[in-house]
Amino acid sequence: MELYPGKAQFPPGQPQGYGQPYGYPQQPMYGQPQGYGQPGQPGVVTTQTNVAYITPSTVVVTNNQPPPNGMVLAILACVFCFWPTGIGAIMYASQAKTEVDNNEAWRKYRMSRMFSIISIIVGIIWISIAIWRIVYAVNYTTTVYYYG
Repeated sequence: MELYPGKAQFPPGQPQGYGQPYGYPQQPMYGQPQGYGQPGQPGVVTTQTNVAYITPSTVVVTNNQPPPNGMVLAILACVFCFWPTGIGAIMYASQAKTEVDNNEAWRKYRMSRMFSIISIIVGIIWISIAIWRIVYAVNYTTTVYYYG
């Protein structure tokens, strides 16, 4: 009885994976190599074959790149826009640069970027209000001169 039709079968009592499959002629690589004497005799070379098995494995890809340097944006936002949140951005940017844990460094970089963006938005609003007040004061105030 064939277990696997169309496949080579092994004789009963012979473990699978050893020897020559039943029904096939002896292969030249099996047995004693041609041209060699018995091992241990002078001038006889013995060879050893190493077999490597490739097994499937799971590959985990991680992002090990450090976060970009957000210090330049933080300093510009602090100096030119709104300094209270700019100082927070500078603090988080310097902590992100010196952080050892990569995930924590990315979290601090995102906090620095968020504080920088808040500082820029508040600074733009503040500057817009200041410009509007200057324009309004120049155009809509009247100056009355009394000459005596």
